Amino acid sequence: MTKYKLWFLIMPASFLLGICLGSLSAARIDTAAFFSTAADSLSSASLMADSVLKALRQNALHAVLFLIFGTTFIGAVPSAVLLGVRGYGLGQTVGALVAAFGFRGFLASALGIFPHNLLYVPFFCLLAVFGAGFSGQLLKKERNMRQNLASFFLISLFLTVPILCGCLIEGYVSAPLMRRILSSML
Repeated sequence: MTKYKLWFLIMPASFLLGICLGSLSAARIDTAAFFSTAADSLSSASLMADSVLKALRQNALHAVLFLIFGTTFIGAVPSAVLLGVRGYGLGQTVGALVAAFGFRGFLASALGIFPHNLLYVPFFCLLAVFGAGFSGQLLKKERNMRQNLASFFLISLFLTVPILCGCLIEGYVSAPLMRRILSSML
C-alpha cells in the first residue's frame, strides 16, 4: 500500500480540480440549452429504466477505460485526466443547477446527484489508483507479471461492483428525486 501513497493524493486531486473547473464553467454556459434535454428526460415515463441503462453504459465504459489505462506504461496520466473529466461534468452539473434554480438547484444537487456519487467517486478514484500502481509495475521487469495482472483484473472487478450498485441508486433513487424537485421548474 505504501507504493500507492502518491496516487491516493493525485487521483482525488484531479477529480477535485475537475469539479472546480466544471463549477466555474457553469457560469458561462446557457442553462436553457443545458436543461432542455433534462426536461425531456425527467418527463419520460421510463425515466428510471432509462437512467439505469445510461448510467450502466457510461460507468462500464469508464471502468473499462481505467482497466485499459492500468495495463499501459503511461496509464496514470490518462486515468487522472479521465477522473478530471468526470469531476468537470459533475461540477458543471451542480454549478448549472445552483445557478439556474438557486436553493432548489442546491437541493436537487444534494438529493439527486450526491447519493450515487457516494459510490462512484471513491471507487473510480480507487480504480485509477490501482491502475496507476499496476502501470508503474509494468516499467519494472518482474517475474510474476501474469499473477500481478490477474490480481489487477480481480481488484478492478471488485471495485466495479459498487459502481454498478451506484447505477441502480442513480436510476431508482436519484432520478425520481430529481423529477420531484425540478419537474415544476423545467
